[in-house]
Amino acid sequence: MVFQGKRLDFNQIVDIVKIRIAVWIKGKWPNVQLEQIGKLQCPQEIVIPKKIKSPGHISGWMKPGEGMVEFNVDGASLGKPGSAGIRGILRDHQGTDLIRFSKEVGIIESNMAELLAIREAFILFLSSPLLNRCTLIVESDSRNGVNWVLNPESAPWRWKNIINHVESLKAQVKDWRVVHVL
Repeated sequence: MVFQGKRLDFNQIVDIVKIRIAVWIKGKWPNVQLEQIGKLQCPQEIVIPKKIKSPGHISGWMKPGEGMVEFNVDGASLGKPGSAGIRGILRDHQGTDLIRFSKEVGIIESNMAELLAIREAFILFLSSPLLNRCTLIVESDSRNGVNWVLNPESAPWRWKNIINHVESLKAQVKDWRVVHVL
């Protein structure tokens, strides 16, 4: 085989392929130890680190009162704007997980992601059998998002469509609260 004007034998070609695969593996899974990349002759021996899952609890979280459910929500973006996601967890007065959500929401600012997380909590609550049976509490660490949901006229004009949607969702829930938490 000829490569860049040089003749390569089979072993040299295999070495080039190994290097390219090693670079790809290191780019895809940066936590793979370099000595594992040398095991490319036996790829089944390479250990790919698993994503670390969150412990499933929020430190300092207090259970809501009986007859109440609490959605803890969060939104974040990598940049302003940047790739963003939202997530949340709904728990009852016994601390039982009832609903979880997590999804990508595109390239947006973090404040918009926080608003979308709050909106998603209302949407999911409205589609659940808990509607009209429980008081909904939505907790967010976004002071801006909570303020805009509680005082829609203070929201920036560029987010009025989201705020108006949240307003229409709030009108469908008999008893609700949106609270800022640290």
